[in-house]
Amino acid sequence: MLYVGIDVSADKFHVAIYYPDSKSFKLLSFPQSRHGFDDFKSVLLGLNDDLYIALEATGSYSHNLFSFLESLDFNVLLLHPYAVKNILRAFSKSKTDSIDAKNIALSVYLLDGNLKSSYTLPDNILSLRKLVRFRASLTKSMSNLQKQLRDVLRYNMPEILSFFKTLSSNVLISLLSNYPSRKHILSHEKEVIKLLASFKNWSEGKARSLIHELKHSIAASDPYDSEAIIISSIALQMKEIKEQIEKVNKQIDKILSDIPQNPISTDKAKW
Repeated sequence: MLYVGIDVSADKFHVAIYYPDSKSFKLLSFPQSRHGFDDFKSVLLGLNDDLYIALEATGSYSHNLFSFLESLDFNVLLLHPYAVKNILRAFSKSKTDSIDAKNIALSVYLLDGNLKSSYTLPDNILSLRKLVRFRASLTKSMSNLQKQLRDVLRYNMPEILSFFKTLSSNVLISLLSNYPSRKHILSHEKEVIKLLASFKNWSEGKARSLIHELKHSIAASDPYDSEAIIISSIALQMKEIKEQIEKVNKQIDKILSDIPQNPISTDKAKW
């Protein structure tokens, strides 16, 4: 039996193969690429011995390599980062990628049968976790954009804020994507009224009321259209993020529909 310790980083992974009979190590390194994976496979198959392989669970760094080794039916142990930290601390105060790989291999040899593999999530749960985390980042970006939009609207057309309960409103985003300033709105009055009246809960009367307020706005002028450029950019970003959130939500629903008991609550943001 040979013992293989792997230390994984973003661009490469370091390998230490421990030979118990001679108490010696063979050190190798491979790039995080198809070529690197295939070369590592060739090395392992060329050893012609039973192998016990261990690597630290480091999320995106280790996931592909672990899955690759499992697909080849190797005996692979995925170690919890806390366990690896204690192992490395016990064996050496020095720290390099090669030393870490050696210490992992040696610990697997010494503790053979007493190390527990870190829990790996099923593919569907792993996908859900990725999507939920990504959606959280999207909603955070949306929240930040709303704050920016509120600030710039206070300068350019503060009156418009009283017409919308939320700045992520589809009506507001549509309006500002097409007419991103008070000057643009007032110079396209008929088109703006038609656009607003096409939305549910908006009438021509309400649209005319908004136009009236903007005609008598307390806002200062924006001679260089700087605020219009900012508003237009924010509105377009918000529109794109909302579309992405919809796509993510649909994919979450698709995965959840295949799971008998939903393990998480989608808690969808209602943009």
